[in-house]
Amino acid sequence: MRQWLQEKQPDVLLYIFNDHVTSFFFDHYSAFSLGIGETFPVADEGAGARDLPALQGDPALARHIGTALMAEEFDMSFFQDKPLDHGCFSPLSIMWSHAAEWPGRVIPLQVGVLQFPIPTAARCYKLGKALRRAIESYPEDTKVAIVATGGLSHQVHGERAGFNNPEWDQQFLELFEKDPETLTRMTHADYARLGGWEGAEVIMWLVMRGAMPAQVRKLHQSYYLPSMTGIAVAIYEGEMVNATDQHTSEYLAFCNHQLAGAENLPGTHPFTLERSVKAYRLNKFLHSLIDPQNRARFKADEETSFAAAGLSDENARWCATATGWG
Repeated sequence: MRQWLQEKQPDVLLYIFNDHVTSFFFDHYSAFSLGIGETFPVADEGAGARDLPALQGDPALARHIGTALMAEEFDMSFFQDKPLDHGCFSPLSIMWSHAAEWPGRVIPLQVGVLQFPIPTAARCYKLGKALRRAIESYPEDTKVAIVATGGLSHQVHGERAGFNNPEWDQQFLELFEKDPETLTRMTHADYARLGGWEGAEVIMWLVMRGAMPAQVRKLHQSYYLPSMTGIAVAIYEGEMVNATDQHTSEYLAFCNHQLAGAENLPGTHPFTLERSVKAYRLNKFLHSLIDPQNRARFKADEETSFAAAGLSDENARWCATATGWG
C-alpha cells in the first residue's frame, strides 16, 4: 500500500472512517460527517495524543464535495478542527510515509456506525457513486485516492465478544471486488450474524466501492487475524472516464441550483461552507464566550483573549465591535 501511494502520489486522500466516540460523542451523533476544515489534529484517546503530524485538509475540494452531496440529497453534517482518533490515524500512519508532515492533503469522511440506526449498506454504496460524480466534476486538476476503513469480522462486547469468521471475511472480499450489489442487499443483522456486531462497520468499504466502476482490478490483497479483529488490506483500480465539459457544466449547475440568483439579493450574505471555514477562528472565539470563565477573561483583558485565540487584527477589531452589542 505504501509503495502504491508513493507511485501514484495522490494530492488528496478522501478518507472514510468511523470515530470511536472520541470526537463524535453521543451528545450529537451524525450519520455522515465531512471534514471541511484546514487542519485536523491527532486525538488524545486517554494516553496522550500519538506523535503524528496533524492532517492538512483541502477546504476547497471538501466544500465542492459537500455541496454536491447535499444537492444529491445526502443530508451531510460538516466539521472543522476536530481531533481524529485511531480509526483514521492507525491505518494512515502505516500506509502513508510521513515525517514532519504528510505527503498530501486529507478530507475525512466520518461515518456513524456505532449508534443504531445507522446508514444501510445500500446507502453507503449510493454515497460512493455520488462522491465519484462530485470528484470528477471538480474543476481543479487534483488527483484523489479514496480510502475506506473498517475492521472485518469482530465483536468486542457481550457474551459473543471475541467472535471471528475468517470464512465470511474471505467471502466479503470476493463479493466486494466482483459483486458489490449483493452486499448492498444485506441488512445490519446479516452483517452482524456473519461477522460479529462491530464487524458490521465494513459497510464503510461500500462507500469506496460505490465510487469505483463495476469492473475493478485488484492489485493487492492480504488478510491477517492477529487477535480480536480480522484485518485486510486491498488495493483496487478502475478505468477513469473523463467527463465532458458539457457534462461537468451541467452537473455544476445542478449542484449550485439552490443558491442560483442569491448573489443578486442586495445586502445578503449566505453563510456558505467557504465563509464558515474563513470565519471559523473568529466564530469559535465568539462561541466560547457562552462559558462564564471565558467571558470573565475577555472582560478582564480583551487583547490577551484575542491573542490566545489567534485572531488577526481585523478579526479582533470586528470582535470588539460585535461583543460591544451585548
